Amino acid sequence: MPEVLNDEDWQVLAEAFALIDSYDDVTSEEGGCSDGPTSKISGQAKENGQRVNSKKKSAPLHSITAAVAPKKKRIRRAETSSTAFQRRKKFELVFLRKEVKTLETQLSNLKLKNQKIWESYLARNKLTGSHTKEFTWCEEVLKQYRKRVEAENLNRELKAVVTRHTDVASAIQTVVQEQDALYVSTSKYYSTSIEKIVLTFRCF
Repeated sequence: MPEVLNDEDWQVLAEAFALIDSYDDVTSEEGGCSDGPTSKISGQAKENGQRVNSKKKSAPLHSITAAVAPKKKRIRRAETSSTAFQRRKKFELVFLRKEVKTLETQLSNLKLKNQKIWESYLARNKLTGSHTKEFTWCEEVLKQYRKRVEAENLNRELKAVVTRHTDVASAIQTVVQEQDALYVSTSKYYSTSIEKIVLTFRCF
């Protein structure tokens, strides 16, 4: 027959069960505490990862918007871009060119008039036979003046020739460039057509 437990035995068993229960409570609390920091750390890591991903996604958008940013348009003023202003400007330019030609003609006439005065003076002195120092000096001045006028006329003619040659050269260059462009386009056309013909023969 089993032995009957007395009061002391029951008290020892009660203390043993109480000790076991207290140990279970301590382990459960430690488990809960250990789960808390890890969950917090994992949550912070997830938040940081989401922020990094959002930054990575937003960075290309900023770069694309910066690259595709439109250029500033040049502001045109109404007083300078109107057809009336351009027409007036062209008229003023034509008027100034005509004025320059008129002044050049007047200057050449004055030079010719002075030359005639000097020539008449020298001819009169030659007829009278008064060959003084002043006469010799005036004759030398007239010679130098004639040489300068001849040099200016020659320089003007040479400038006109250079201008004509420049215009002709630019016109020839334009024609050559147009012919080159036409040759390139026709050569491309013929090359593509030849390739098509070769492909058709290969198919047969």
